[in-house]
Amino acid sequence: MKTRIIPSFVMALSISMFADSVGGSVFYSTDSDVDVFKVSTSAYVNLDRNIEVGASLTKGRISGFDSTRPALLANIKNGDFVITADAGIESHGNEFTTLVETSYNQKNYILGVFAQKDIVDSKLGMQDSVTFNAVGGSAEIMNDTVGIVGSAIKYDYDDATIKNLINAKAYYSFLDGFNLFVSTQHYTTSKRSIYFFSPDSYDRNLLGIGTRQKFFDGVLFAQIATGTQKVNDYDSEKSDFFKIGYDKKIVNNLQFKSEYIYDKKQPDYAYRQTLVSLVYKF
Repeated sequence: MKTRIIPSFVMALSISMFADSVGGSVFYSTDSDVDVFKVSTSAYVNLDRNIEVGASLTKGRISGFDSTRPALLANIKNGDFVITADAGIESHGNEFTTLVETSYNQKNYILGVFAQKDIVDSKLGMQDSVTFNAVGGSAEIMNDTVGIVGSAIKYDYDDATIKNLINAKAYYSFLDGFNLFVSTQHYTTSKRSIYFFSPDSYDRNLLGIGTRQKFFDGVLFAQIATGTQKVNDYDSEKSDFFKIGYDKKIVNNLQFKSEYIYDKKQPDYAYRQTLVSLVYKF
């Protein structure tokens, strides 16, 4: 699938003459069941040094269904508190979708909570306009060499399925810009759902290495990990994860970001994701 970024960025410029920042992005992901392609434009206005509000328009195709989502955006900073909000209407099924995140940032720890409503992006989920509500929290404790991250999320779906998810990760920084990490994921679902992968229990454990390095006046970052996963009472299977990305200020206030993810969770299942974005601040 061919994609073009510049028209998206130019459109943002044309609709935001009085904006303080504009941006455009292209997103594509695929797995054994779902293909998602989205092109987004956004613009922000700074109300003061701590508050910016904006709007975005996202168009794409999800599991064979056309999708359009206009949204209102807000970023608020109050000392160590940061709040981001995104509220819009998904055209398929006219569903209201939103994401609100709050974080409290200190030198040696970060606390966060979030709430989200979104549509299930599987073929059947899009066909029947099935949505979910999610609430969760996270915490990270770190110093110059070691850190621990944990999160817990509860998903409540339209079909009365409940999913409880726990993630944990510990990392150790060594040399210059390198880190070793171990991560674990565990979740349970209350019943089988026809709309998404919903085993009674799922466990995944990975060991990996990550890096962030200066590269051609930008930052190159990557992670690679391998381990095992276990679904219900079946035997454990090999699982792999790979991520690579590059951030760079191209000229003056024009910021370029890119990321690619390959996530193999089962012998016949692999998830791939690509994101490219440009943001210009006046």
